[in-house]
Amino acid sequence: MWNEFEKQFWQGVVNEEKYDETYFNSIFSFVTSELLDLSLDSISEMPLRDNTRIYSEIIDNDNNTGSNLIDIDSYFNNYQVGDKVLALYEEDNNYYVATITSINYLERTVNVIYDGFEDEGEYVVSASDIDNYNEEEEELFSDEIFDNGTRNSIVTDKIDFPFVNGSKVFAEYYVDRMYYLGTVAGFDEKNSTYKVIFSGFQDEGVFEIKEDKVLKCSDDCYYIANDKTFITPFKFPEICEDKEELIDSYLLSKHHSDILNRLLQDVIVNDTTDGWKQNIPDFIKKYFDNDEFITLDMMILIYVFTEFLTMCFQKSYHNIKV
Repeated sequence: MWNEFEKQFWQGVVNEEKYDETYFNSIFSFVTSELLDLSLDSISEMPLRDNTRIYSEIIDNDNNTGSNLIDIDSYFNNYQVGDKVLALYEEDNNYYVATITSINYLERTVNVIYDGFEDEGEYVVSASDIDNYNEEEEELFSDEIFDNGTRNSIVTDKIDFPFVNGSKVFAEYYVDRMYYLGTVAGFDEKNSTYKVIFSGFQDEGVFEIKEDKVLKCSDDCYYIANDKTFITPFKFPEICEDKEELIDSYLLSKHHSDILNRLLQDVIVNDTTDGWKQNIPDFIKKYFDNDEFITLDMMILIYVFTEFLTMCFQKSYHNIKV
């Protein structure tokens, strides 16, 4: 997916070990553009897969690059007319199974017919908005994720407030306004503030944080996290105020989180990392040239990030006035 120059650029950014916005974004550039776009505050249109645009914006002033950083023609190498693919449907920004009916190399687009919607005819989709489809694997954007029963979970999965002492949370640090993992050490009902001890920064003492700047973190998530995750900042994304889109975003992030949790729990229970990479879900694996670039620390960080996003969507949903 990435040419050699791009790989060197991103690796250089990661190796700087700077916990600023550039570093935060670069971590997820290797994984999925859904996650990267979320961290770049474009949650209102999800999921997106425009890595070319994001990469261009970050290094726009670099004379060695241009706006056409990735050879989009390479997208066609593995596709031909009649192939089944996952294709973006612009009306809801989700991916669905479709059949390629024609390929326009000049315009870098494909014509597709979505399975189950043959009566609607052909749709034109950008080459960068199609992906491999394997009918033997679970679809990333399966309708089952978004069915009515599942959609109600954003309402039924209620969180008890206030959090009791010892609760694990994501809390905003007032200096950089980023969220970090921590533990509740008390609640001031009069001032609506929590006392929080940030994990990895215990020596800095207890911080008083406004109630609306504290998000629940599950025990599963917290105890899988490691020292590298504790010092990693998470930014609360700018989120749309459409309740239906928030439900979709919540369910998708929760779906990702559940899959990664099962993967990591297997590693913990079996007390071995032998063969664990074989179980990495395709929605992450396909963004790496090979398994060598995937580390357990990276999987833990991505898992915690998806958990954080899930709580952001849930909080935003309940904050919207009916």
